[in-house]
Amino acid sequence: MDKTDYENCAEFLNDTRKIVVCKDEKSRTEYRYENKALDELSKYRVDGCLIKDESGGERCDFLLENCTKKILYFVELKGSDLTRAVKQINHSIDVLYGDFENEKYAVHARIVVTRVSVPNLEKNSYFVKLQKKVKKLNGEVKYKAEKYIEHNSE
Repeated sequence: MDKTDYENCAEFLNDTRKIVVCKDEKSRTEYRYENKALDELSKYRVDGCLIKDESGGERCDFLLENCTKKILYFVELKGSDLTRAVKQINHSIDVLYGDFENEKYAVHARIVVTRVSVPNLEKNSYFVKLQKKVKKLNGEVKYKAEKYIEHNSE
């Protein structure tokens, strides 16, 4: 991707807003990022914009960039299919991380589902693969049901 692709898919760029919300009306899930440190943030639409349909359907919903702290948050909002959400984030990291790699961004994966339907997620091979990938990129994978609130403190 080039800079223009990111600009065209941005909801906002280099903004210091206090709250960023990623919502899915269909599943009624929400990811909320509270920017108490007032870092510069950029929010991009991944599904259908940064990654189009020709990629086989595996793409997350949003990419939130903390430009100040050099952190990427790959966000997937889903019904109950946690395994598919993991695959979507995994593929999105594969496709998009290279555009940030030279600047040594940390990567976090955030999944919000209506309910968690995988009883033993820690043994799910797709989840374990994503955890290992994200750990190598100095991040972590977190998931919650219905609403996830993340606090960015100073």
